[in-house]
Amino acid sequence: MWQPQAHSRCGEFGRREAPEQAGKRSINLLVTNPHLPIHPMNQASSMRCLVTGGCGFLGSAVVRALLERGDRVLNLDTHSRIAPVPSLGNVAGRSGYARLEADASDRSLMRAVIAEFKPHCVIHLTAPAANDAGLTPEAEIETALSILEACKFHLSRVSEDEQSAFRLVHALHARHAGGGEDPPTLSLRDAASAAAGRLIETWSRACGVPSTACLADALFGPWQPEGALVTDLLVALLEEGVFILEDGGATLRDWLTADDFASGLIAAAIHGQPFARYSFSTGAERSDLDMALTLCGLLDSARPLAGKSRWMDRIQIIPNPDEPVAAPYLTADRANQELGWTPDGFHDGLGRILPWILTRLDPSSSPTLAAE
Repeated sequence: MWQPQAHSRCGEFGRREAPEQAGKRSINLLVTNPHLPIHPMNQASSMRCLVTGGCGFLGSAVVRALLERGDRVLNLDTHSRIAPVPSLGNVAGRSGYARLEADASDRSLMRAVIAEFKPHCVIHLTAPAANDAGLTPEAEIETALSILEACKFHLSRVSEDEQSAFRLVHALHARHAGGGEDPPTLSLRDAASAAAGRLIETWSRACGVPSTACLADALFGPWQPEGALVTDLLVALLEEGVFILEDGGATLRDWLTADDFASGLIAAAIHGQPFARYSFSTGAERSDLDMALTLCGLLDSARPLAGKSRWMDRIQIIPNPDEPVAAPYLTADRANQELGWTPDGFHDGLGRILPWILTRLDPSSSPTLAAE
């Protein structure tokens, strides 16, 4: 019998339910009372939410925000149970939270998990790691289909009111989502991600699984891993004293904090219309060069260099003769009006990223932030 990980402390998460046969296997999971009323879509009441990929950069932001709301969260992720997740360090032992090490592409397991946990919403953020040596283009598509089939099975066993209140919320990268006349040229991995997102949108509509898609472009914020411009630039400058900016810094992005996008995903789970798309933006379109200038300005104030030197002088810009990559056009009007989404904004995010980086590189420099 499949069991939750031993270290996952559910506390007052609920009573132990009798195992329930679902698909090919049954599970024994600590869950809340399955007879709690489903949350009305027009109220921000407490709900049970399954988050796939909840140990990732965006997923952990969603998990933290849900717990702050008082929701009950099941975090399903392939991240090893013995490996620390610093971004979730302050929630690991909270009541109402459980973390399961599992593969969301396992269809029979996902049927069992969703059938027994009985979530009011599923926020699907699982994506194969970019550095996964065993990565195949089909992995994200298989995972999306697994989630869809598990949700369909769950909805076939609940009341009509519960069906209409349920939401499968998923995140789409705005550059991959399409919508223009000419589809963009994507890498194999990005193409698989785009195909998985499209599969969720079309399959869920065909089978009556209420889904909502949420679009954003360039996320940033504390706990962002390597491979992102903001984190890489700050760490490289502070540790190595130089950063190479490719493509002349001309690439345009619509910058959004992970916390703001997380609040949008949750708002979509509560208030989102079925089969709708919502874009999330604070109007912070910046080129990579503009972002570098802004970040270097923050460093000039927080860690000034000797003499008249400035941090921007340490960035090597590699020109690109090609046309700059344009940012996707995003407007948050619909999210503001229908979801009541009120982001903290771009500058609030900037005010948090540098202190986090400085604390990460030197924990003794800011004890209060180190405990965040």
